[in-house]
Amino acid sequence: MQMDAAMITGDAAVARYTGPIPSAGLGAGTSTCVYADTSNNTGTGNTVVTVVEPVTGSVDAPILEAAVAAVARSSSGTAYTNVPGLGDLGLARVSDTEADFAFAKRSTVVVIVATSPAKAGADMLSAEETVARTLVAEL
Repeated sequence: MQMDAAMITGDAAVARYTGPIPSAGLGAGTSTCVYADTSNNTGTGNTVVTVVEPVTGSVDAPILEAAVAAVARSSSGTAYTNVPGLGDLGLARVSDTEADFAFAKRSTVVVIVATSPAKAGADMLSAEETVARTLVAEL
């Protein structure tokens, strides 16, 4: 996943960061990977957060939007758009410096959130979709 995080942000210095996501409120069985470039020590570097969470019951758009909100740094950006052919349901949202991607397949929700002060959100979203399509094939 480190190579995927570097591809999404365009930052080869992005590395696995081990630490909690404050106030995420994620449930038991959730797997979280955080990749960040912490070299500037300001908290504004490139980051990619991937969350894989098991769910019970069906997943609809509001559930995916809530999953993204639990992980994303900001709620700014355009409205969510449907991403056809990505699991049972796929949604994406983009702003100038953030790209959010979420999908559900069977009983699993996957969220990928990327932020970068240097790479456009739309460019990160395209790279996220490539990673998400690989992940959905593996579930």
